[in-house]
Amino acid sequence: HFRSLVVLDFAALRPQPRAAALQEARSFLAWDQDPYFRRYGIRVSPTPLTMPGRLLNAPTLKFRNASLPPSKVCNGRWSIQNHKFIDVNISKRLRSWGVAIWPPTLRGETASKGEVESLIGKFVRIYRSHGGIVDQIKPLIYPMKSGSQDTEIHAFYDKVKAEFGTPPDLLMWVIPDRDTDKYLTIKKNCDTNWGVASQVMQSAQVRKSRNDQYISNICLKVNAKLGGSTCIAEGKENCVKAAKFGAPNSGIMILGADVSHAAPGMDSESVASLTMSTDHKLTRYAARCHLNGLRNEIIATETLRATFLPMLRYWVENNNGCLPKRIIYFRDGVTMEQANKVISHEVRDFMWFLKLHADRVKATEDMVKQIKFTVIVCTKRHHVRFQPLGDGDKNGNPLPGTLLEAGATEAACYDWYFVAHSAIKGTARPMHYHLVMNEAEFEVSALQQFIYEQSYTFVRSTTPVCFEFI
Repeated sequence: HFRSLVVLDFAALRPQPRAAALQEARSFLAWDQDPYFRRYGIRVSPTPLTMPGRLLNAPTLKFRNASLPPSKVCNGRWSIQNHKFIDVNISKRLRSWGVAIWPPTLRGETASKGEVESLIGKFVRIYRSHGGIVDQIKPLIYPMKSGSQDTEIHAFYDKVKAEFGTPPDLLMWVIPDRDTDKYLTIKKNCDTNWGVASQVMQSAQVRKSRNDQYISNICLKVNAKLGGSTCIAEGKENCVKAAKFGAPNSGIMILGADVSHAAPGMDSESVASLTMSTDHKLTRYAARCHLNGLRNEIIATETLRATFLPMLRYWVENNNGCLPKRIIYFRDGVTMEQANKVISHEVRDFMWFLKLHADRVKATEDMVKQIKFTVIVCTKRHHVRFQPLGDGDKNGNPLPGTLLEAGATEAACYDWYFVAHSAIKGTARPMHYHLVMNEAEFEVSALQQFIYEQSYTFVRSTTPVCFEFI
């Protein structure tokens, strides 16, 4: 327990104390006097590596009724008060919905019915102010009984359905603690069994929810789960405009993939997840996941058949019945040694499925051959950290939009480190991008600026989030 506390304390250090701790450790290890280092001619520099960087321009965030200029968002935080979401799914009006109150546990007290009613009143008011549509302003409030969690969850669903005469549009839950079992049980039923949007809130937040910003954050999550979008990032960079990112009929598709593995010692199969943009504005994404064999990092052909083909059909339906012209593929979790397999296996399978689907949209073979791929490998599990020598944010981290592409980068391929976010605490971890394939011939500066601008469109927060795959 003591060691865990020490590790957590070190992980939360800001850049300056962290650098001082590393220097202290270097002096303690005395590498200059190490006989093995001397024997093989290895020398460790006593000073950190200094490298040049540059700051990308923040975009303008466009909402339905107003815009936030770069000066309001460049610090990595902004408020959406009095701003309407750029897109609201009008077919998902809140007609049938409810709020379940989980019974108290040893870990925490639950919220009272009055506190939940107060929260719902504020939620309806603020959700409408953001453009959300609420037909039923009084949802069913269901105090859950102690006993079987699964039984009570099903009873709540049935109560809402019976009360309003239609399956729920949204189910909200107030839970007393951070027990992951409760959360997973809720999501399993709502996402897998019923296909209903759900929102989980902690009772401690509900009981003190006097902050409109907290409720606005709940609203933007609900809007996203109901099929809407928060905002569009619009930059002024000519290179991005020339690449036609977000332009109608641009034919640009964004793909992202990752494979997660079971804990060491377990024989559970790995799970591959795939995301895909569904509109030309690149604000809406679909996702699917599938088993991928035992600890297999490269996504198998059958896995891509089960994930990519259904989403491709959906993409074609939403883009005038046409196949994509350019595909940007963000691949997370692979080493540079595996990048060649990503191209030779996964990109090959993508092209094969595009050819397979071409007959359905009456696309010729030449049209399929003209589809160009750009592949970017994203890495977040590394040990590189940066400390600005000049201006930084309030924690001493690099400002959002800081890009470094020389010094700590590799010589064999084009890569760069990028800090898009403002870390709440500790030292910010930059995202490491490798451009391993660029058939579409995008300018690297256009890709870098596009990635930064897209980090501002993450629908679950009012902060930029490093863009791997949304």
